[in-house]
Amino acid sequence: MVDLLIGSPDVVVDLSSHNANPPGVFDGAPYELRDSSDDRDEEALASIRAFLEEFRVRPTARAWTATGMTPSEKTIRRRFGSFRSAVALANALSPSENLTVPKSSTAIAESRL
Repeated sequence: MVDLLIGSPDVVVDLSSHNANPPGVFDGAPYELRDSSDDRDEEALASIRAFLEEFRVRPTARAWTATGMTPSEKTIRRRFGSFRSAVALANALSPSENLTVPKSSTAIAESRL
């Protein structure tokens, strides 16, 4: 005689017997889960816009890190392909506004203190 073990393909378990809820509890429409990655992307772009507004310069990866902004520079690179691409996507300022790249990330970091 062959012993059958739970988990082997020959053993079938009625999963409904493991559900403590009475019948009909979950008969409603399924709940649609939102893709939270879209929310995180928008939060990152909002942070870049806040940096642009506060410092009036386009952020560099070094300045972003020096000022302790979140999400981290590495997270932004991972989500958008490059830090520069994320800044371009943030599109926080009209092209007529002439902002420059900061000369010193230390100066920006010190201005936050």
